[in-house]
Amino acid sequence: MTRARQEERCGAPLHVRLRDAARHHPRGKSGIEVAIENLAAWARLGATHVNFIGLLAVQWGSNMLELWLPDFIAAADFGWTPPAAPVHMNGYCALVHEHIYGLDRTFPRVSEPADAPCWDAIWLRDGRFHRDLMAAAEAPHHP
Repeated sequence: MTRARQEERCGAPLHVRLRDAARHHPRGKSGIEVAIENLAAWARLGATHVNFIGLLAVQWGSNMLELWLPDFIAAADFGWTPPAAPVHMNGYCALVHEHIYGLDRTFPRVSEPADAPCWDAIWLRDGRFHRDLMAAAEAPHHP
């Protein structure tokens, strides 16, 4: 089938929505290497389709954004330019961490305490479920 025919048949834009597929619980987040290779594989697959317009990395069920920040950076990178070959992990992880450290140098630190981690509306303590979010009037703070 010609590319023009593919474009005619596959006109709807395609976003590939991704989330960490390991396990849905507080300690189920995949390591950065697994997440990056997963994102790269989906970007490579999407690049073979004429209606692919990017990756949408999804983090849900938690307020622990720092765990997913490397995934979001890789999704943005690979969504624009899918890697043609396997990702060289040491070099790529160093690049992702440099972006994160750049954010740390650019934005001032917040002085007030952060909310404790939560998962699916349950506060966590030491990475384990602790107390229902709605059972407390305010969020427990990190020590």
